[in-house]
Amino acid sequence: MSWLFNSLSQPITQSVIFFESAIAIWNDLKERFSQGDLLRIAELQETIYSLKQGDCSVSEYYTSLKSLWEELDNYRPFLPCTYSVKMYHQQDFIIRFLKGLEDRFSVVRSQILLMEPLPQASRVFSMIVQQERQRSLPLVDAEANAFINFSFIPSDKGRGGGPPKSHPANNNRNNSKRCVYCHHTGHTIEACYAKHGYPPGHPQYPGRP
Repeated sequence: MSWLFNSLSQPITQSVIFFESAIAIWNDLKERFSQGDLLRIAELQETIYSLKQGDCSVSEYYTSLKSLWEELDNYRPFLPCTYSVKMYHQQDFIIRFLKGLEDRFSVVRSQILLMEPLPQASRVFSMIVQQERQRSLPLVDAEANAFINFSFIPSDKGRGGGPPKSHPANNNRNNSKRCVYCHHTGHTIEACYAKHGYPPGHPQYPGRP
């Protein structure tokens, strides 16, 4: 009872100071302050099912959803139950997390939902974060693809070598291009063999007999 009195505000302490047992105090406090539980549960359920990632990062969205989910569990604690009940409760959380993600995660979301058994929530979160990190490097992928494409362009001495071979009708247009790397005309630095390497079949390709 002393611990309860020290934990309560002064007005509330005065209202229960004459109770004869700790259980009597607990029951009175429960009766007095649990009236809004159902309203809060309804608010939490509505917030959880309407929560979307939006402009948040995956980590921020996951943290917000998990906080709401744990608060709801606090209002509705699980009694000792079977493993299947806990499993379904965990699956409900994972489904809510996946459904609230942006549409750009639709492919990985479908793949996860097809897994049997469904991974743990922490594993699902890790998979989505990895996908987010991969999508945050589009420029690197584009540059790599561009380099690969350039390496298969047909042989042309005008790229990092000698003067370009071009159709007469395109001479003026090609000559307007000048590479800032090798200083030859007919191409830009993005397609410069001298910078990015010569493709197989080019006279200056390394190892050519």
